[in-house]
Amino acid sequence: MTMDFSIDDEVDAGMLRFGGQTGKFSHNETVELANGTINLDISDTGTVLGIEFIGVSALLEADALRNLRTIT
Repeated sequence: MTMDFSIDDEVDAGMLRFGGQTGKFSHNETVELANGTINLDISDTGTVLGIEFIGVSALLEADALRNLRTIT
């Protein structure tokens, strides 16, 4: 399985997509955290297609964000 992580600084969100997953997008499951929100993109077959991190700068440490920006 391949993964791709992208960051949208304008809305402070990160998106982790999983390659090789089958099925069409069906719905989101939302997990509220103290310092941000995680949305799971779920397929019609029940697999996780991607994970969106809302408030990514509060969820990940600065070093981790910096490293992710250099590889995406």
